[in-house]
Amino acid sequence: MPFPVKLSEIIEQLEIQSEEFESYLNIKTGELVMVNADHICKVEDGADTSSCPDWEKEALEGVRAFLDTQEDHIALPTKFEVPEYEIMERFCSSLTQESVREAMNQCIQGKGAFRRFRDSLLRYGIEDDWHRYLGDVHKEMATAWCEDNGIAYTA
Repeated sequence: MPFPVKLSEIIEQLEIQSEEFESYLNIKTGELVMVNADHICKVEDGADTSSCPDWEKEALEGVRAFLDTQEDHIALPTKFEVPEYEIMERFCSSLTQESVREAMNQCIQGKGAFRRFRDSLLRYGIEDDWHRYLGDVHKEMATAWCEDNGIAYTA
């Protein structure tokens, strides 16, 4: 790769991962590409797209271009490879105030854990702490991903 990628751009992609989209780094251009998984299926299946709105036709053309150069792309970790629950657990365990740590550990047990976690962040006034912690985790993941794939990066 002729130039380093910005670590902040990799981090941003990790933060916005979803079930519908996959992110890739073009190792020749350094460009990050987000591709809709449904659009990949449409293109690969040769679906009739004549009735699609113009914005979708344009997106599908982008997917075709991506598929034509797929060997130039490396997939970023998917939403399923970012262990959200485990990250929440580690954050809760890292809290120094014992009563808050115990309450946060309790709130992430069972069904509805993510909602209760968000509510508890607000209740205990630790939302900024969570965002800093999560940002640090995403930075570690992005750095490891770059190093594992031999990608030069800048801060």
